[in-house]
Amino acid sequence: MEYRENAVSIRTFLSLSDLDGEVERKSDVEVETNETSTEVLNFGNEWVTESQQIFLYHNVNQTTRNDKTETVNEGMEDVITAKRVKRFEDEASRNWNTFYQRNTDRFFKDRHYLTKVFPELLARLTSTDRAKVSILEVGCGVANTVIPLLNRFLNCYATTVDFAPSAIKLLQENELYDNVRLRAFVCDVTIPGSIVWKGHDFATMIFVLSAITPEKMQATIQNVRNSLKPGGIILFRDYAQYDMAQLRFSKAQRLGYNLYVRQDGTRSFFFTLEGLDMLFTSCGMQRVHASYVRREVVNNKEGKTMKRMFVNACYINMEH
Repeated sequence: MEYRENAVSIRTFLSLSDLDGEVERKSDVEVETNETSTEVLNFGNEWVTESQQIFLYHNVNQTTRNDKTETVNEGMEDVITAKRVKRFEDEASRNWNTFYQRNTDRFFKDRHYLTKVFPELLARLTSTDRAKVSILEVGCGVANTVIPLLNRFLNCYATTVDFAPSAIKLLQENELYDNVRLRAFVCDVTIPGSIVWKGHDFATMIFVLSAITPEKMQATIQNVRNSLKPGGIILFRDYAQYDMAQLRFSKAQRLGYNLYVRQDGTRSFFFTLEGLDMLFTSCGMQRVHASYVRREVVNNKEGKTMKRMFVNACYINMEH
């Protein structure tokens, strides 16, 4: 693999759960680059440069999976039925509740990277007046996003919501939970008007929207927007099209365009920047910045390389 300029970070880590992916195998080295880098990735049998990647990501569906070239959204009609799609939608809350009952707080690691990838958040938290900064964590699970912020910044206050009661119960048992700086509520954010906690400076949607059916994504974003102050900001990070996790899914796991179901019944959608921008701007949000994040994870012991791809974006709430 070739890295020239603009590498964002190189660090060692213990587990791929740190990447918010489904893989749990041990790994050795991770390299992350932004969309302006000259990282070279292998698509099919060709090595392509950054400028070529942008074309591939948005116009070509050819990818490599299990040494075979296939089209990620080809043949969907063979496995998708309305009844099957509805079943996983109806069971979504139950499946995530079961997920946290089984994994408790051990599955996802705390996300310590937010102030690095979202400088606007760091600027507010470290402002000279140290004013209170209110954050809404959407789809919080056990609050892996805001807990590192609460530990680091005393002026940080967080309201967290999730529709899995087991996740909220685990969070409320956390020693940091005080119902003042950290509050937690069961809430289905896809239901219009469900987010009743208002006036937040920031809302985080970190690997959350991908778990929601595309038909409800716009309503979800609108709900989150309505919880923000004028000028409030949504911080977004999620799976991108052609992420390794997408390539590992079988055709039988497809539920729709870029939408898949895992073995435990939870779902995962893979975004493009264009599609994401359409969702947010249709809800009255204005893009501050958005980019693809690419990570190549090398397992030196097993001699395997895993290519991860995410979207990282920031949108501001224009005044109503």
